[in-house]
Amino acid sequence: MPQIDLYRNVHMGQRARLFALAVELGAADISRPGTAADQAERCLAMTQELREHADHEDTFIHQLLRERAPRAADALEAEHVRLEAAFVALDDLPRALPARPVDTLADAQHALYLALNEVISAYLAHLHAEETVAMPAPWEYARPRRTGSVGAAGTRARLGCRVRHGVHFVQI
Repeated sequence: MPQIDLYRNVHMGQRARLFALAVELGAADISRPGTAADQAERCLAMTQELREHADHEDTFIHQLLRERAPRAADALEAEHVRLEAAFVALDDLPRALPARPVDTLADAQHALYLALNEVISAYLAHLHAEETVAMPAPWEYARPRRTGSVGAAGTRARLGCRVRHGVHFVQI
C-alpha cells in the first residue's frame, strides 16, 4: 500500500517561500520609497500563512495523530503554541518598520532580518519533527504484521481495516 505523506509537498513550498523571503529582505534597498512597507507586508503575510497552515494541521492531521499517536500529537500542538509566540514577537517588527525614521531603517531592516531568520530556524526544526516523527507514526501503527496462525484476520483486527479482493483498506 502506498504511504501518503501529508506534509512533504506543502512543507517544500513553505521552505522555498521562507528562504526567498529571507534573501529578498536581506537584499532589499530599504531606503527606496515603499520598500519598507512592501517588506513589512511580505513578512506579515508569511506569518499569517504559517498560522493558517498550523490551524489546518490542528484541524485535520492532529485528530488522526491524537487517535493513533497521542504523544506525537501533544508534541506538535506544543510546538504550534511555541511557534505562535515567535510569530507574535516577529510581527511587531514589520508592523513598526514603515513608520521608522529614514535614518533608522537600515538597522530596523537588519533587526527584522535577524528575527525572521531566527523564526525560520525554529520553523525548520518543527517541519523536521513533523516529517520524521509525526508522519511516520500512523504508518508504524498501521503496518501489517502477520504472525503464525493469526494471519490476515489478526492483521485486520489490529489495524481496524478490511480486506476486499486482496486489497487492504486501512482505517486510520
